[in-house]
Amino acid sequence: MARKMALVPKELVSEYYQLNKPEIRVEDNISNLLHDEEKSDDVKAKLLSHWIPKYQRLMQPPLLQNHLKFLRNFYKKQRLNKNKHPLL
Repeated sequence: MARKMALVPKELVSEYYQLNKPEIRVEDNISNLLHDEEKSDDVKAKLLSHWIPKYQRLMQPPLLQNHLKFLRNFYKKQRLNKNKHPLL
């Protein structure tokens, strides 16, 4: 299970880690598609209709996390209100 190690220039290392982020990969694919002169406009339009919604989904925070954050805050407020008013 030994792995070979090699020295890699710093600029290549940062590019490698950036391309492993999904939002940067999708952004890169969109950019490459727009600058590609070999593909026809119809093919570009079809591919863009695939990549742009994917990019939008990646850039939006997940709904579940926002929902859970809201519920946590809601229950914290409920507990604080019960502590202030013991009859509730």
